[in-house]
Amino acid sequence: MNILKTFVLFYSFYLSFAEVKAQDFLGTWEGKNEYSFGWMQPLRVVLELYSETDSTVYGASHLYYKNNKYEHYNLSGTIDKVSQTIRASEVSELSINLGILHQNSAGTYYLKLNCNDTLCTLDGKWKVNKPVMMAARSINTYFWKSKAKKVEENQVPVTATEKPVLPEELQRVQDIQSLVEVDSKKTDSIHIRIYDNGDIDGDFISLYLDDSILVHKQKITTDPIAIDIATAQLGSISKLKLIAESLGTIPPCTALMIVSMGKKRYEINLSSDFKKNAVVEFFLK
Repeated sequence: MNILKTFVLFYSFYLSFAEVKAQDFLGTWEGKNEYSFGWMQPLRVVLELYSETDSTVYGASHLYYKNNKYEHYNLSGTIDKVSQTIRASEVSELSINLGILHQNSAGTYYLKLNCNDTLCTLDGKWKVNKPVMMAARSINTYFWKSKAKKVEENQVPVTATEKPVLPEELQRVQDIQSLVEVDSKKTDSIHIRIYDNGDIDGDFISLYLDDSILVHKQKITTDPIAIDIATAQLGSISKLKLIAESLGTIPPCTALMIVSMGKKRYEINLSSDFKKNAVVEFFLK
């Protein structure tokens, strides 16, 4: 075998290996932050990571504290396939409730991936983007998730034609624009009303709960599109996706979503186009 063929085979193997490992970075990660001077220690940390390109990711971070305090941020980051590391920055606030005695600060996660047959971990640090007086600049952090099961040798793999294919519109970037916490002990249903946000210009939308369609290509006007969602339908993190089916005469597609749960009411302005879907995340407490 000549040197060129050897190189081609090696490079093909490397790309295949790197692609599998890149996929291992994606998904929902449960984690913990160690205590560090000047910062509250969360009871739970969750990272959501989704593929944007072969080497970039986006998603959200969720931190939960005692007494129903929390921080939620949008994430944007990059993957280094060679070193098996990820850098994910908290780029904007989704929802913050820390009380008057504590200040929130966005930061960046620097994490290294390790996987065995059943478990993947991300281990590293969170570093504050802008230093805070009387507080440490970095915190040790650790995340884990179960690894997808491998196909056994005697198991017939699912062919590409048998795998469920998501509609093209669901493969757009998921732009998390708001987050609503749901206490399943206090409410058994979520009431949603959707109106055109601004001039009635012919916007048509579809609405999905995760990958299940709720509304198909309806025009939004001053008369609401009304749906109810039972909290029993929700997972620990569920995404309500507003899909732009048309942009009307005044792009982009914009909508006002009213979310009601018992005595709580949220007004959420959403914007979507043919590249991104507007997403409202529901977090079960």
